[in-house]
Amino acid sequence: MSSTGHLSEVESLRSQMADLTRALAGRDQSMQAQTYHLEETMRDLREQSHLLRATIEGTAAKTGDEFFASLVIHLTSTLPVQYAVIGEVLEGRFRKIRTLAVSAGGTLVDNFEYELAHTPCATALTQTFACFDRDVRATFPQFQRSGDLGAESYCAVPLRTKGEAVIGLLVVMDTKPLQHGEYLQFLLGVLAPRVVVEIERRRAAQALSSEESSHLLRNIQGAVSNCIRHGRAQEARVPLKMLKQGVRLSIRDNGREFTPNVSKGTGHGLANMAARAQKIGGRFTVLSNVNEETRIVFDLPNEASYARR
Repeated sequence: MSSTGHLSEVESLRSQMADLTRALAGRDQSMQAQTYHLEETMRDLREQSHLLRATIEGTAAKTGDEFFASLVIHLTSTLPVQYAVIGEVLEGRFRKIRTLAVSAGGTLVDNFEYELAHTPCATALTQTFACFDRDVRATFPQFQRSGDLGAESYCAVPLRTKGEAVIGLLVVMDTKPLQHGEYLQFLLGVLAPRVVVEIERRRAAQALSSEESSHLLRNIQGAVSNCIRHGRAQEARVPLKMLKQGVRLSIRDNGREFTPNVSKGTGHGLANMAARAQKIGGRFTVLSNVNEETRIVFDLPNEASYARR
């Protein structure tokens, strides 16, 4: 082999080695970028998980108006947003939103009402999630409230009951474009069911007159007494729900089953509860089976009749 041919082969090998080195370096840089992206994603997920846990734990012990206030303050304190709003839909000739809690920069501000027409809220009520990450004022120029707040971006989830009725909105807004829309969708979606429960609880409480509340309170006292004395219960739950046909109050316990026969000689407690329910036009039911929790139910229609008093 001539020296010229040998040199040509050496140069070819050197060129191939250089190409291989560049390829390996490129692959190494790509792997480093993928590793960095993965680490960054994991950091984001940990941070988001921490924020969600802090919000849930921070509001867990609250109910009613205290819960609404606590939630919007937590959202504006932990998320990079200026405003958080819980709104309830008001039906009528002109559909409106009435806010139940509003936080601006981590501080509660006065509640207000506004018409739904020509607002991003009207859009959000028809979707599972609505997000206008920028230019919300330009998109909805007639939505004066966003102009008053200086809102540039808007994200919201509708508040739906188990029957899929839309009763309100959970909203976050900011004075600059929003990022991480997917996480906001996840976070608001996780929190929405609890907000629905509290709105329904609030509506149920407002639906009761003072006399109805008095009768129901006495029935709760009697039912809990029965749970302890006859069912030997260690725990009782008293959920109050707003149904289409009226209000339902349930008392559930983890004691043994009992029947009206067991309570003979105890002052006719169950009979008195049934009479009080009937007096306000309601219905009283006892459900108790072997090896199952006892459940006492009071149903009060929307238009209770007082003719039987």
